[in-house]
Amino acid sequence: MRIVLADDDAGMRDTLRSLLSRHTDIEIVGDAADGWAAIECAREFEPTIVLMDVVMAGMGGIEATRRLHATLPSVRVIGMSLHDDRHFATAMRTAGAAGYLFKGRIHEELAAALRAVAGGGNWWGAGPEGPR
Repeated sequence: MRIVLADDDAGMRDTLRSLLSRHTDIEIVGDAADGWAAIECAREFEPTIVLMDVVMAGMGGIEATRRLHATLPSVRVIGMSLHDDRHFATAMRTAGAAGYLFKGRIHEELAAALRAVAGGGNWWGAGPEGPR
């Protein structure tokens, strides 16, 4: 699967890149520091999934997800945030995301979430069942 990383924290993008480098079926095709750049990367690289930080400077992840869902509906989005908060998960879901990850559990959930969403399912933190 092809992934775009969208997070305004370069260190978090590096962490994600490191975690995903262990999986031969996952290719990182682009990265972005804000929502505008995430949309451009998605248009250019046509990823399977955009891993989208919810809160970013400039255009945040919720608005970027809304725009991506409207213009590139085949690109799936998984929101992620430091906030383990149902409000953010619900906002991302309403915007068209297929999942949400709490960054505090990203090491445990990332690969499973990507596979679930790439396979047409959803992932809403701590399992594929749905929002808490």
